[in-house]
Order: sequence, then C-alpha cells, then structure tokens
Amino acid sequence: MTDTKQKILGYALLLFNEKGIENITVRDIAKKMGISHGNLCYHYPTTNDIAYALYQKLVADLDQRISSIPEEDVIMQELISSSRYAIEKFYEYRFLMLDFVSVMRKNIKMATHYKNLELYRNKQFKDVFARLRQYGIVRSEQILGEYDNVINIWFILGDFWMAHAEINFEGTKEEKIGHYSRLIFSLLVPFLTEKGMKMLVDYQTKNSASFGWP
Repeated sequence: MTDTKQKILGYALLLFNEKGIENITVRDIAKKMGISHGNLCYHYPTTNDIAYALYQKLVADLDQRISSIPEEDVIMQELISSSRYAIEKFYEYRFLMLDFVSVMRKNIKMATHYKNLELYRNKQFKDVFARLRQYGIVRSEQILGEYDNVINIWFILGDFWMAHAEINFEGTKEEKIGHYSRLIFSLLVPFLTEKGMKMLVDYQTKNSASFGWP
C-alpha cells in the first residue's frame, strides 16, 4: 500500500471515529489531509471504499493474532491477552462497531466478506476448543452444541459491545476495554476443568494488574 493510501486511511479513521461515517465525506477527508478532492478520489472514490479498506486492515490485524493455536504452557495467557487485544482493536476501529448495521447495509462487499469471515472464525474457534479439550483445560460438552453457543455469543459481543458501552458504560477507555475483555473471556470460565481453573488462578495471581482482575 502506498504512503498516500496509508495517510488517507489514517485521517479517515480519525474522522470516522470522531464524527461517524455518516457525517464525513471524501471532501472532508481531503480537506483534513490538505490534498485535492480529485487526488483522494484517485485512490478511494467513496467513503464506502475507504471503510472497506479500513475493515480489511482490522481483519488482517486480527488474523495475525489468531492464526496459530499456542502450546499448552502459554494457552491461558494467550486466551486472556487475545480477548483484550480483540477489544482494543475494535475500539481502534470503533466507527465500524458503532455503526455496524448501517455500514454493512450500505457496503455489500463488506457484508458479504463478513459473513464468510464469520464461518472461517467459527472453524478457528472450534479448533481452539478442540485443543483446549485435548489439553484437559475445558470439559467435554454436556449438552450438544454448547461450544457453538459460546462461539456465537462471542460473535455477538464482538459486534455490538461498543454500542452497549456507548449507552451504558461510564469510565475511561482503559476501564471500558478491561470490562468488556473480561466479559468475553468469562464465557469460557464455566467450562474450565480443575486444571483449567488452576491455570486461570495462577495467571490472575501473577498478572492481575495487566488484565484488571479483581
């Protein structure tokens, strides 16, 4: 990606987050950058094109984080830190999360990609659960589809926690990220085995400040 495109995306992200994508035009971004409208449109003709490029950057960042399943001795640490990383990234691209439905309705390419991405993420998370069972960290399903339900709730929380926070949560950015990170991770806790709970308690004891555990 060229430097100009990177700069466009950086300024667009700033403006989209500040005022909402509905309230920003390509001309607004060009003015903020100090370049001509035509120059910007050469790279990204519409705000939909810019939004899709930003969405791709977000997906790429998350892909890099969850592309491999860690080994047993660090998997609890990775699960916790990945929960926080995901929330931090969603906050970084919060215009997408706050206007999620509207953006998807207006950007068919993004919506189509997202539906396929969710299927791919579903398989990735199922692989994680399989590895956790292999390590003896989580129990086997007691009711058919238990882990599918957890994965689906993760998707819903990931997509819409920002709207909930915008209306209901009063606190700093760090407090907000910590709160919703813990909510996402807490869905896994009822499924932990005795071994898994020990790993979690050990992590809490050593790292309470970094994750905000009580």
